[in-house]
Amino acid sequence: MGLRTLLGRVQERLERRAETLSSVVVPARVAPGPTAADESLFPLRRAVALAPEDARASLALAHGLEQAGRIEDAARSACSAAHLARRRADAETELEACRTWARLEPAPPEPAIALAAALAAAGHAAEAAEAYERVIAAHGPRVDLLVALGAVNDEMGRSDDAFRAYGRAVELEPENAGALIYAGVAARDAGRVAEGEAYLERALRVVPDSAHAIFNLGLLRMDRGGLDAAARDFDAARALRRGEPWTDAVVGQRLATSRCDPRDMDWGCTRFKLEHDIEQLGYLRAAGKIGAGYDAVIAEYRRALGDPSLPADPYSMVPLDPSRYPTLAASYKRPLHVPAIVLPQGPMISESLHWGDIEARYLGSEPNMVSIDGLLAPGALEALRVWCLEATVWNDVKAGYLGASMHDGFANPLLLRIAAELRERMPRVIGERPLQTMWAFKYDSQYGGTGVHAHEAAVKLNFWVTPDEANLDPGGGGLLVHSREAPQDWGFRRFNVEAAEIRRFLESSGSEAIRVPYRANRAMLFDSGLFHETDTFRFKPGYENRRVNITLLYGTRDR
Repeated sequence: MGLRTLLGRVQERLERRAETLSSVVVPARVAPGPTAADESLFPLRRAVALAPEDARASLALAHGLEQAGRIEDAARSACSAAHLARRRADAETELEACRTWARLEPAPPEPAIALAAALAAAGHAAEAAEAYERVIAAHGPRVDLLVALGAVNDEMGRSDDAFRAYGRAVELEPENAGALIYAGVAARDAGRVAEGEAYLERALRVVPDSAHAIFNLGLLRMDRGGLDAAARDFDAARALRRGEPWTDAVVGQRLATSRCDPRDMDWGCTRFKLEHDIEQLGYLRAAGKIGAGYDAVIAEYRRALGDPSLPADPYSMVPLDPSRYPTLAASYKRPLHVPAIVLPQGPMISESLHWGDIEARYLGSEPNMVSIDGLLAPGALEALRVWCLEATVWNDVKAGYLGASMHDGFANPLLLRIAAELRERMPRVIGERPLQTMWAFKYDSQYGGTGVHAHEAAVKLNFWVTPDEANLDPGGGGLLVHSREAPQDWGFRRFNVEAAEIRRFLESSGSEAIRVPYRANRAMLFDSGLFHETDTFRFKPGYENRRVNITLLYGTRDR
């Protein structure tokens, strides 16, 4: 008898036995088999088992469990999906999971808080504010909830609402330094300068070395005309973040003692950042601005550029091993050279401009925007151009370009004078609106520019400083300003990150793009809520030819 025949007979016997057993009435109680609902969950559970980090799989299981009537299990699965999505920075899935979780468990505060946070992260600021208000009304005020409520109101430019939320947080915890700082900043935005100063000084009594508090105190002093005191505050804030400026006399000692935290995102290196720093340090070395002590820094940056773990993709950021590159780790993003700046004689803003006419053109246009040629006086333009070439403040790594931020060193006395004079020259457009911040971006023609976005400020002034000779496309290379502004209920993420959604909004609203060609010392003054982006550009190769633009933001959208 062959094996196949034998197996066939065994199978027949098993089937006959099964038929016999099924015809017998068994008095004992047996456990019920799986229901149809249980069987429908098998593939969903299997998907989660195969991909335990997949938020979409956990969310699908939550929906399946809900349909099967297993509400508690569904809520747990939705909660898991929300946490997984947040770890992966998947705002869309996180929001869907939190909506499901909050619907399944409406009573406890945790799902409602998670939903409010997910709404804020996804840029739905108005919904997030309402969600936080509901949680606070239902479960009582908490500092973290009030601070979060203040933050989403800040994003929408609701300065008074933000100030009230932060103020309530301070009432709950009078020594909470974070709440005190937020309250101080919001008070300034709401026009309550004295209250803002009091909150920030209280914060510094709690945390004397808070760079954030010192920086914002500098902004308040600037509002009151104390530019020298403000400059000292900004220098102190930078020193707390980056250390004191380096010199030839201390470079050896700083290289031996400075350290980096490899877990800090600020340590992340990109190819284009290293390329820029090598070019800048080489420029400074050739000009005699830094000495031979920096040669080891330049050499190690070049060696790091060849590290196999550094991606060829210039936009990818990786933490290089600091033990392999100790000199890079000691010097990366440090103030290796911060040149002293001598203010030119006379005003920083050109005296040949007719500011009354400029304001009239701005206020009479729809939407509000006007271009200004010859913004700075010649001496101020040259001094600022040199400072941007020399100062090692380009620490903000963007998508193919670098930023220098006011809170991180981009705040010299010349810039502060320019910002103050602009307020004086335009009392109707800027006037009492405080300077929110300023920054500069430096671009390389190999890569792209700033994508479409908007700001929560009232007025934006953008101007360029690189000489026109560097621009290979005189008809472009500047700015595209769209004729529609961001909806008032959009949060930061939606009008700064979600490019596809912005494009859909601009197309559906019939927005038109106004092209402003690049010119050195040309400024564009416009409503900060208008969507805008860098135009395509082609500049000559070489460090001195990199495209540099400077931005100042004044006021908030509600003021």
